[in-house]
Amino acid sequence: MNTKPIPKFTHYFVSDTGIIFSTMPRANQSITNKYRELKTSICQTYKMVHLQRDKKPYKRFVHRLVLETFVGDSPRGYQCRHLDGNPLNNNLSNLKWGTRSENQRDCLRHGTDHRGQKHGMCKLTNEQVLKIYDLARKANKKIRKIDNGGDYKRIGLMFGISCTTVESIVVGRTWGWLTKSGRS
Repeated sequence: MNTKPIPKFTHYFVSDTGIIFSTMPRANQSITNKYRELKTSICQTYKMVHLQRDKKPYKRFVHRLVLETFVGDSPRGYQCRHLDGNPLNNNLSNLKWGTRSENQRDCLRHGTDHRGQKHGMCKLTNEQVLKIYDLARKANKKIRKIDNGGDYKRIGLMFGISCTTVESIVVGRTWGWLTKSGRS
């Protein structure tokens, strides 16, 4: 296990396995060289740790501390990627700076994305969206033009959604990733 001091936080160290240590003295203690492992908490599925600098508290994600310490600051617009899809695995070998789109592709590959019916606010299932898409496409083929709301409204009522939501599904503004394979 390799350990390095955390930049900008004196008395704090991080290991390449994602363990945070402190030599910060506790109340009524003098400065010590003894390493004390800090407890972490879970926030948004990631490990978080509380640090102090100039008597001010800071909450920091462990994965970012590992990368900032061993690799360097994040390039502008980059995010921390967990290569195995496990947000609790903060080993240096599992972390890498990457773009938002790289991170999203990782989520798709690992099955940890939150789109479609996996999203907490979702009102439709994937199957319902495909059914809506098929019904709307059939209605459009019959009248040979985009509907002004009549058929979309009827389809929306069947599923408890607005005609605008139906149109968004048909044109790919929403759920396009799911309906893409069904388009001609």
